[in-house]
Amino acid sequence: MSAVTEGAGFLEATFTEGARFDRATFTGNAWFYRATFTEGARFDRATFTGNARFYRATFTEGARFDKATFTEGARFDKATFTG
Repeated sequence: MSAVTEGAGFLEATFTEGARFDRATFTGNAWFYRATFTEGARFDRATFTGNARFYRATFTEGARFDKATFTEGARFDKATFTG
């Protein structure tokens, strides 16, 4: 399990082999602005206690958020999901 306590920013990041954030804990804000996930993304049981933002994120092989917890809320403004 991983914990990020000061916030995490993945601005225009590209994940090409599948991204796994299962059981990750983000105690600050988490930004995935314009991030690209080309082979799927998993956030199963991840905990977001700050704001979670996926503005214009692209998920080309699907995304999973099974049992993820969002305390301050999550926004997926203009995000694209395919697959």
